[in-house]
Amino acid sequence: MPTYEVTYTFDGHYTGTPTEVIERSFETLADLQAQTNEITHLGGTVTLSADGTISEGTSRYAAPTEGHVGWLAVRARLPIGGIRRVESPSTDPNRVAGEITI
Repeated sequence: MPTYEVTYTFDGHYTGTPTEVIERSFETLADLQAQTNEITHLGGTVTLSADGTISEGTSRYAAPTEGHVGWLAVRARLPIGGIRRVESPSTDPNRVAGEITI
């Protein structure tokens, strides 16, 4: 399954405390998974500004399409800055570093 990295640019555009924003994101993810949406959270980071508000965040997800990841952000009311597909490292021991397989 493809891996997508999502950046969030909050700039004060969210509701709730940082903890509430993160909890809402995971609750929304659980709701989508319960509806048999194949999306898995692989990790992320949140950056807080000096006053304790969220300034930006990044998350990685395994999902069938970019649309699945976008829908999660919309439902969780997260301000998407961008979504990009990232490739997982190859597990092929014969592959040369930096080699592109087409």
